[in-house]
Amino acid sequence: MAIAPISSAGSLTSAASNLRLDDLLQVLLTELTHQNPFKPVDNKDFMGQIAQFASLDSSQRLNQSIDQLLALQAMNQSVGLIGKRVSARVDGQTITGTVISPEERIGVLDGLRAATANAAFVGLEEDRLGTLEAGKLADVAVLARDPLAVAPEELKDIPVDLTLVQGRVVYQR
Repeated sequence: MAIAPISSAGSLTSAASNLRLDDLLQVLLTELTHQNPFKPVDNKDFMGQIAQFASLDSSQRLNQSIDQLLALQAMNQSVGLIGKRVSARVDGQTITGTVISPEERIGVLDGLRAATANAAFVGLEEDRLGTLEAGKLADVAVLARDPLAVAPEELKDIPVDLTLVQGRVVYQR
């Protein structure tokens, strides 16, 4: 069961959603080139135009970030259902079953990303969690086998050799 994200950019027109800094510079250059030399553009008006364009650009970037966040959130919600027993009401009947069909699955690498880097992004903590980098918290599980090299049904059987939380060993087999 996949949950589709809600588009946050629906209120922007397609023309406005594609404006960039180059477009602002082109508009300003055209305006300055064709202005009346006896009545130049007032600094206040000029700065107002720049501020409006900067505000539009910020809104567009915020909408893009929200769209990405909603897509990741929907994926994380769907990932949580894999292997779980669920019930749904369809046409007045309740259908119950385990989420296992291929179209409801994601790959192992996508699952690892969902539990690491994407989860940190959704939690707004990608600057300190989610990937192994200098300066980030080292919460790591070292597995006995490569999860990308085993059959998906064997993933649950891979033993954990070592667990680090904030850089400290908390479990060792």
